Amino acid sequence: MRTSMWPWAVALPGLAAVAVLTPPVLDYTDGVLEVVRAVVLLVAGAWVGARPGVRPIGIIFLSCGLLGVAGLAAAWPALDIRVRGESASLESWLRHWIWVPQILAPLLLATLRYPDGRLRRRAAWWTSVLAIAGASAVVGTENWPRGPGGADGNPLILPLAVAEPLSLVTFLAYLAAVLLVLGSLFGRWSAAGRADRWLVILPLAVLLLGGAWAVLLNWASLGGIGPWGIPSVAYVIVLAVGVRAPAGDTIPEPRAVPAERNPRIH
Repeated sequence: MRTSMWPWAVALPGLAAVAVLTPPVLDYTDGVLEVVRAVVLLVAGAWVGARPGVRPIGIIFLSCGLLGVAGLAAAWPALDIRVRGESASLESWLRHWIWVPQILAPLLLATLRYPDGRLRRRAAWWTSVLAIAGASAVVGTENWPRGPGGADGNPLILPLAVAEPLSLVTFLAYLAAVLLVLGSLFGRWSAAGRADRWLVILPLAVLLLGGAWAVLLNWASLGGIGPWGIPSVAYVIVLAVGVRAPAGDTIPEPRAVPAERNPRIH
């Protein structure tokens, strides 16, 4: 199978930018995790995107990796958002919401195309896009903690009359998207041969282990790392390995029911 080099042409400058932008964020644990997440997404995106059949998954990873680069760039130098006379740290604002698409896009969009790159349910895709966009908007416009530049609320905060309906729609879209993604995985598992079903079981196993990790972390009240940080990175790695596995191209689409033959045609 022929490979393409343009994903690496996108990833390598991003990795170089990460190396330059890393020093300001190494003084706190979440900053280290942001660097690791960006590097994993860029490398996985280039590695997966080099194969034409599964390139859409690689593009999703690359896009999320570039979001990580943007989040790191905001800290060098510190910039301000100024709206309605109020100012806030752009770095603080970006870091407050940019993790949402970085985690949800691989979880929802990449999984819908896993492991062969094909999309089976467009409704699931657009529901997932709505959930990601809505969650990013909700988190980015809520009353997040301000940095040293100010003590009041987010200058981009939405009024309750808008924020509450948006939060409800986003929650419903996210719930529907998760169910549709799980349904897609089950459909691919059903259509796969017995030897290939392990490819579909892999992401499900990581989701279960990641959920257990998050619950344990919250229960133990361990600080420093967000509960979904490490599982989200592990999930990207598992999807990339599953996509590039030799058996990844052998999962068939469900067979179409053949049309009945016209009895007048012999």
